[in-house]
Amino acid sequence: MVASSTFYISTPSALSANCQWEFLVNLQFATSGANYVDAYLMADNSNLASAALNGYFVRIGNTSDDISLYKNVAGTPTILIDGVNASVSSSSNNLIKVKVTRDVANQFNLERDVTGTGSSYISEGTITDATFTTSSVFGFLVKQSTASFFQKHFFDDIYAGPIITDVAPPTIVSATVISSTQLDVLFNEDLDATSSQLTSNYSASNGLGAPSTAVLDGGNTKLVHLTWATAFTNGLQNTLTVNGVQDIATNPISNGTVNFTLLTFSTPTFKDVVINEIMVDVSPAPTAVPARQYLELYNKSSNYFDLNGWKFADAVTTITIANSYTFAPNSYVLIAKSSDTSLFIGIPNKIGTLTFPGYNLSGDPVVLKDNANTTIDSISYTTAWYHDLVKDDGGWSLEMINPTLNANCDPLSNWAASANANGGTPGVQNSVYSLAADVTAPQISSTTVVDSVTLTLCFNEAIDATLISNIANYNVNNAVGNPLSATASNGNTCVTLVFATAFTSQLNNTITVSTLADCSGNVVSPNTSNFTYVRIDTPQFGEIILTEIMVDVNPIPTGVPAKQYIELYNTTSKYFNLNGFEFADAVYTSAMSSSYVFAPNP
Repeated sequence: MVASSTFYISTPSALSANCQWEFLVNLQFATSGANYVDAYLMADNSNLASAALNGYFVRIGNTSDDISLYKNVAGTPTILIDGVNASVSSSSNNLIKVKVTRDVANQFNLERDVTGTGSSYISEGTITDATFTTSSVFGFLVKQSTASFFQKHFFDDIYAGPIITDVAPPTIVSATVISSTQLDVLFNEDLDATSSQLTSNYSASNGLGAPSTAVLDGGNTKLVHLTWATAFTNGLQNTLTVNGVQDIATNPISNGTVNFTLLTFSTPTFKDVVINEIMVDVSPAPTAVPARQYLELYNKSSNYFDLNGWKFADAVTTITIANSYTFAPNSYVLIAKSSDTSLFIGIPNKIGTLTFPGYNLSGDPVVLKDNANTTIDSISYTTAWYHDLVKDDGGWSLEMINPTLNANCDPLSNWAASANANGGTPGVQNSVYSLAADVTAPQISSTTVVDSVTLTLCFNEAIDATLISNIANYNVNNAVGNPLSATASNGNTCVTLVFATAFTSQLNNTITVSTLADCSGNVVSPNTSNFTYVRIDTPQFGEIILTEIMVDVNPIPTGVPAKQYIELYNTTSKYFNLNGFEFADAVYTSAMSSSYVFAPNP
């Protein structure tokens, strides 16, 4: 055999009607008008290169790089079925399966499967031709122009025999959601045009029922486009059931099912996803939770999010989630260093990152941002959040109590040390989780006069951050009015008010608070508190005098303690603070070390 020559291989075959030819071919080169293969289905001469050959053949390649059916009459070829151009498109690996059938009425059907599997045939066309009704030979003729094409032709899985009757019903290969109302269903074989487009042959669960339209694809008769009038519920798995759809051999499918789910990702808003748990101090090690720092997020929204590109950080380090993760509503996800995630056995909902922030034991900010760099949640924990002097020494995670709490609430009261014996609850609902409603109204616990224009109010629980600093929410009678400023402190449980008008000394005042409420909306009650400002003066000589002294207590006095003492008398209508006042004898001097407001003599 010469490497650049035309050559062939043939074998006796008398098949001519009601028969099928099928074979696998792999041409490992770019076909052309000088490099192709002719697969002779029927021929009258074993020499397939004969100039006077009669028969039918399939040409694979040629100028149009297609697969077409020809007849050869005395060496003159005529095309019968012109296949799709460029279907033989590879320059190095054209793995193709070809099938031709000829029925008793002499109708040819040419099919190709460019996957090479025989399960994805596409029809190139049909034609009726009775030019030849007998055959002597089946074989392959190889046309090559140069030696570079030598040993690049491969043939396998050759069948030549009676038509293989299709008795198997079609099966569903896949279902692809196209939109909120559209579904594409792919079957394993070509479908009958009538039955495949009957909407009553399809039904979907969750109340969707039959589609409003069913359309067989114009180019792929294995594919049906279904459309419903009712939109699919996002994230809900549906089941499509198919009955009565037939293949082209009229085999009907019975109770074929396939699941499909519409999944649409949303853009998160602030607090859609919250930081729900954090393990910081793992020394001593937790009882059962891995001794590794971790973070847990909770999706409290009704939307789906893809966490790819989301970021979390401490005060120094920002970590980016590098892989897609579908975060479903009302679900939790654990985030830890990739090398640590395998330690969290039995927790499938976890994300590993190459590195992890080194969260400080005493306190640190934790910030969560989405892939658009928008802040979704942030906290700044301290050891006070444990509310436990033992657990804050290590081995216990910090858990959020109520993830639905008003964002203006001070987080100190909404976090606590884990109550789970394992030391934490990564990936599942927190052990301290509670949605119990707060129905108790906050109260004013103290009213302290700082000076003539400054007053500090404290409450028995935190006040909503948007309300406590609003000066319009405070008013003092006696023409004092609203404060100039309101500065919250102690986790929004106290507020210091500074007024433009000074309080009148010794005059009883009432401060009234309005619309102040805790994070749950409970309004402060009662909403008033009384206070009196007393001006402290500096005494002049003779305004405070000694009026009594006990010196000798032996024998013991009858009605007073047997102790030395002195008595002072305020001769004025002024108020004095005795803190720092000194009294002495000839040797010793003593000072008062605490405040005492010395009122006028009544």
